[in-house]
Amino acid sequence: MNETISNISNQVTEYWKGFTKQQKIKIFILIAIIISVLGIIIYLTTRPKMVSLFSDLTPKQTADIQEVLNENNIKNKTVFDATGIKVEAKDLDRAKMLLAKANIPNSGFTFEDALENSMGTTETIKKAKLKYAKEQELSRGIAKLEGIDSATVNLVIPDDTRFFIESQTEARASIQLTIKQKLSQDQIMGIVRYVAQSVENLEMKNISVIDQNANLLYGGEEDYALATNADKQYELELIKKKEIKNEVIGILAPLFDDVRVTMKLEMDFDTHHVMEEEYASPQGAKEGKGLPKYEEKESTKTTNTTEGAEPGVIPNTGEIPEYAMGDNNISQSKTDKSSNEYYVNKKVAETSKSIGNPLYDHSSLTVIVYRKKVYDQATLEQKNELQGLSWQEFQEQNSRWIDITQEEDIQNLVAAVQKGTGILDVELRGYEYPEFRGKTIQPFREYAKNYMPIVILLIIIGLLAYGIIKGTAPEEIIEVEPELSIEEMLQSTQQKEPIEEIEYDEQSEVKKQIDKFVDEKPEAVAQLLRNWLSEDWE
Repeated sequence: MNETISNISNQVTEYWKGFTKQQKIKIFILIAIIISVLGIIIYLTTRPKMVSLFSDLTPKQTADIQEVLNENNIKNKTVFDATGIKVEAKDLDRAKMLLAKANIPNSGFTFEDALENSMGTTETIKKAKLKYAKEQELSRGIAKLEGIDSATVNLVIPDDTRFFIESQTEARASIQLTIKQKLSQDQIMGIVRYVAQSVENLEMKNISVIDQNANLLYGGEEDYALATNADKQYELELIKKKEIKNEVIGILAPLFDDVRVTMKLEMDFDTHHVMEEEYASPQGAKEGKGLPKYEEKESTKTTNTTEGAEPGVIPNTGEIPEYAMGDNNISQSKTDKSSNEYYVNKKVAETSKSIGNPLYDHSSLTVIVYRKKVYDQATLEQKNELQGLSWQEFQEQNSRWIDITQEEDIQNLVAAVQKGTGILDVELRGYEYPEFRGKTIQPFREYAKNYMPIVILLIIIGLLAYGIIKGTAPEEIIEVEPELSIEEMLQSTQQKEPIEEIEYDEQSEVKKQIDKFVDEKPEAVAQLLRNWLSEDWE
């Protein structure tokens, strides 16, 4: 292997030494031209496309933007005397997000603007400017949140400069939001807390929030308790609907090109709390009784005796009536009291029903599936299935959607959906729609973009090969006979030699030269004839 490489190297070296210095210079020039052309082609085809990021900027804004871009390694260049800036097309979105995060360029009123005051600025104006700057800062901060297009914050801050009468006015704030989607109660409360904690002495109960449709989103702290429960129920419903939808799509997506799910989901948000206490006799005690803890008995007996009084009135005279005499009054009482306490087994059970459970028996589900049928023009033409129709006519004949609901495989999937979701009221419908794929004819611009560099490269290589072959080919040396001047021709005629008769053969080279000389220089021929005549005359 080494010998082969060495032989090739020696042959190349000998071949190179066979070139003259002029030939070597030509080869170097051709190589330099080819490299330059290739470099230009590569640069033109691969150079990044610069697009405008911002225009009509101040030099300070341009400098701030360029600083952020350079910190994040984003290539950029300034244009129009530093009033605009461009970046590569692939970095445009990333640059916008980074600048938005850094709040650059910031054309709003800032605290720096509020602090720029002249000597004649009053304290009232200074406070108004600071309040306005705070409102602008809060508005920009809220507008960056997800789901919010813009925000306007208005603050009412009490004047604390009165020394003798304490101000009773509390700080207040109103927020107007332009929202893109419904905000949850947690998001609204987050905005309220953000504003309350950003302004001194501002309480949440003194903040109101409305949207672009004048809907009151927050009217004070007392609204939170009312809104929280409803919002939680809504979130639970959305979560459960998403779970059911994902289950349906998981079942049907592998079989169809598109699945659409709609449902009416009933949720149980009723609360149910039950507490039960159960008592039982412990082991070793009589049935229905517990083990004695303590026992107390008390017995009392009382006897009372009183003699009877004399009936009637002693001074009565005359016949004295007789009265029955009562016995002596004797009373007795007896009291027995007992108190017992027993040990028993006590079992307390407390159950609470979870809220937010789906009521599958009262819910319904509608699923629509779509199946795509592809018609490829090239395949149909290859199989001769167009049946003499043009591609346009074939599309018109097969453009109708087909209802496949009653197909057996569609109906068999209803049971799978019912079992997968737990909802029995399921309606499944299916449709088949056509998709036509015509022949893809690549435009000339795409051809040129893809193949032009290759063609140019082949042309350059061909020119290089031609130049090398042409430059290294041996040059044919053509001996050119020197052209005689008039004096030399005269001298040759003055020699004392016999003048041969001129042959007027058409093929004579001498005749051709003479004719050429006569045609090109008639004056010289005339002069020559004069000289001849004068010499002969003499």
